[in-house]
Amino acid sequence: AVGTAPNVEVCGVVICEGIDDATSLDIGDDGKAVCSSAASAEIVLGIEIESQGRDITAFTQTRANDTGRLQSPSELKVACLKRLLKALEAGYSAMRKNHSGKFSEIMSSMDISFAEKDRGKSRAEATSVEVCHGHVISDLIQSSATRTCEADGGSTALSTSLLRTQFQLSRYLLLSAAAASVPNLQAWGDGPVSAWSGDYHLNVNLQMMYWGTGTVGLAATHRPLVPFVKSLSRVGRVAAQRMYNCSADSWVAHGNTDHTLDGSLRAESYWVFCATCGVWAALQLFENLLYSRLDSTRAADIVDTLSVLRGAVRFFQEYTFVDPSSGIRHTGPGTSPENSYLVFRNVTSVGNETFPAFSWTQHLALSPAFDLSLIRQLANAFPLLRQWADDLLDQSDYPSTTRDADKLMALDIVKIAVDLPFRAQPAIGDNGVILEYPTPLGSCGRHVQVSQSILTKKGRASAPVCFPDNANSTSPLMVEESPDTGHRHFSGMHWLYPNTFIPLGKARSSLTQL
Repeated sequence: AVGTAPNVEVCGVVICEGIDDATSLDIGDDGKAVCSSAASAEIVLGIEIESQGRDITAFTQTRANDTGRLQSPSELKVACLKRLLKALEAGYSAMRKNHSGKFSEIMSSMDISFAEKDRGKSRAEATSVEVCHGHVISDLIQSSATRTCEADGGSTALSTSLLRTQFQLSRYLLLSAAAASVPNLQAWGDGPVSAWSGDYHLNVNLQMMYWGTGTVGLAATHRPLVPFVKSLSRVGRVAAQRMYNCSADSWVAHGNTDHTLDGSLRAESYWVFCATCGVWAALQLFENLLYSRLDSTRAADIVDTLSVLRGAVRFFQEYTFVDPSSGIRHTGPGTSPENSYLVFRNVTSVGNETFPAFSWTQHLALSPAFDLSLIRQLANAFPLLRQWADDLLDQSDYPSTTRDADKLMALDIVKIAVDLPFRAQPAIGDNGVILEYPTPLGSCGRHVQVSQSILTKKGRASAPVCFPDNANSTSPLMVEESPDTGHRHFSGMHWLYPNTFIPLGKARSSLTQL
């Protein structure tokens, strides 16, 4: 039995164990296999995916010479059948033993327990945890929320044994999906025929796969990500040159990509026009190093990560621009992933003419909070990584000329971040909410939640407004953020997590100090 999708091959065998001569196996026209008069049936499935991490690396490394190509469906079929026959030859018991041996060391490296607490002091291990609509009651800050749960019956007691099992099951599933290859949107994909085309979404989904992996002992999942991101940066040079006229040292990747790791726009701008999404994926390599023992044995990973982030810094050196009206540096126009904001103008009088009020929803913006936070994190990560390389690597791995160039580049990316709106720090609106679009129109509009004092408190001059009809217009364009209750991304809160918020220029410089 064989099923085929582009870049994926699934093959299987059904073995009917009979009790007499009446046992039979029939394959219908619809592909269904039916065992008749059988004592048992054994099903063995094999899968071959073109877009596993090692295949992506091999493909993109040769692509520059126009010799790289994807495997044909017939080649995938042969590879899948070879894998299947190897499994049948080994047998189920041997396969399970091999699987358990590979997984047991990692799975047994940690466990989780839940302790009851009384005024912060641990007591006996808890047998259940009270939750309120998904939130642990003891973690709720407002007591009114707890009272509400108690009143409407919203609290639930969850068995800690069940939670521990769920925790280990989650680790097992992620290890299964990510130990040998980089998970796509569906973790295990069946190519373009799956939902969302089974591709890699770089605007949050790929990154979420790796959140907490260092904390819960799943560093084994980090290994395939290195060649994946290296290849992403290599192919992304084409998009940086063609879309933004950047130099050959720059690279960019937008909201999603597929097995080719194409960094250009692969869907409507609303979904994918995010020039900082690629560097977000790349920063995961830096995050992984934070959970590693940094010594000479990690030299290759440090060199690879530094190389990838170097290309990202170069891109933002060339991509960002200074608004001559305000002297503020901006990114864009681009999007805050899968979100939009409202632009409106009240009734306007220009001379003897009156223009009606109007409004529209817009997704393109300058310097959304998402961009600011990611460039700030890059401005934290690159100088630290450069210093680690300087401390740990010898001249053969990190030549003096590269060290000197990186030192200047590290200073420059910090300066770029400082020159961005609000010094690339969270912009708090007059209503106390962190803004997702602090300056979406640059100097050509005014955010209803950004007062004059906010615009000037960081030493910035008040930005002039642009009038849509005439310089004498009395009603400028206004911007308002209308929260979308169904919005799944939290781009404006990237500052909180997974950003590593370090005051720019205050990072400890040496490895020993860290």
